[in-house]
Amino acid sequence: NRQERVLQDQAKLLDDLTDAVWKWRYTSVQVSYAGRMCNESNMDTALESYRTQRWGDLHALRSLASRSRRLVSKETHQTLLKFYHESMELDRRIEKAVRLKDKIRRAAVLGEMNSKLVNSYSDEIEEMLLIIGLEMKLISRSAREGAENGGNR
Repeated sequence: NRQERVLQDQAKLLDDLTDAVWKWRYTSVQVSYAGRMCNESNMDTALESYRTQRWGDLHALRSLASRSRRLVSKETHQTLLKFYHESMELDRRIEKAVRLKDKIRRAAVLGEMNSKLVNSYSDEIEEMLLIIGLEMKLISRSAREGAENGGNR
């Protein structure tokens, strides 16, 4: 029936979104980590991998945001679009940082980016995915209670 189909589509969206968001985050962490270590060889390898993957990753984020439009609230759809635009901005910042000629400055900028990606950005991703799962009613009662009490992180 239609309700079951919507639930299946929502579950698939949340699974696909989770994979896409974390893939993008790990690709970004990889290049920012390599850059902060001042190892040119590792940086070149990470940057090549990042540049190869980023368009597919960004496409997946944008595509999933579009798919979400029929499965989530307008607010949640806007949250996903905002995340996509923030990811595009992060890409611009990474590209700007890796072009810095001063290796020490580049390492400092990428190190700061890496710290934000590993800490606050990861927390924001967890929160966003939790809120979407709660909205879709795809989260168990115990997880929901933990989230509402701030203890599910």
